Amino acid sequence: MIEGIPRISVLVITYNQEDVISRAIDSLLLQRDYIYEICVSDDCSKDRTWDILQDYSAKHPGLFVLNRNDPNVGIFENIEKTWTMPTGDIIYQSSRVWRKSSTSLQKRLRNRRAASMAGGLASNAS
Repeated sequence: MIEGIPRISVLVITYNQEDVISRAIDSLLLQRDYIYEICVSDDCSKDRTWDILQDYSAKHPGLFVLNRNDPNVGIFENIEKTWTMPTGDIIYQSSRVWRKSSTSLQKRLRNRRAASMAGGLASNAS
């Protein structure tokens, strides 16, 4: 992670997404320099989603915060669970897959800094 920027926590929910979860996580890892932690809440998937998430967590120690609901609680409670997980300064609810050339987090961070300097945005970041 780049020094001097706010700690960004990315929230992800999942349920039975073994076919796409690797693509989603890999797209987040492309933004790794800007991400403090990736918080994923799995809603008791019946496929290999949880195993895949644990593999990523083992390969990237300290980056992932994982939760597995048992039993399944449904999408709304699963989303609410993710809001209890992050410890970063900025929380970003991930709902897309980024391309390799994407600079989404960098652009958002620059815009946030500019607004903060202009007095238009409050921040918890130091």
